[in-house]
Amino acid sequence: MAEIIDEGKVWFKGNPGPTYAIRVDEKYFVIGKSEDDHLERWVDGNNLCVDLHNKNEQTRVVRIFQINSVPSIDASLFSGFENTKHAAVKVVVPEDPRVQQFILKDDNYAKVNASILDSKSFLEAAKQILKKN
Repeated sequence: MAEIIDEGKVWFKGNPGPTYAIRVDEKYFVIGKSEDDHLERWVDGNNLCVDLHNKNEQTRVVRIFQINSVPSIDASLFSGFENTKHAAVKVVVPEDPRVQQFILKDDNYAKVNASILDSKSFLEAAKQILKKN
């Protein structure tokens, strides 16, 4: 079973600065976390799931990365990784076509009481709301 090994920031060409990433086994996933996002992350079978919750902006995003995705963007480990030596790596980014994304904000955020739901309950609520739209 895959497991989260480490997390920190990576830098890659075309990105304005270092960005948050999670290492699962030997792969690195850029998750799209901003400084104001509260992060919950977990492995579910062959997926890395991340819940990025910004209460101030009333926005919540769940991204599901397939762990067997092939990293294609050259990057460099930048800071924060405690269990990983500095290295040049390849990363999977949120724009990868295999990444599933569920976003609720504004009225939909309020409709499901997103501010109080745990990550898995939020994901199920988001799927239902987005299926209706």
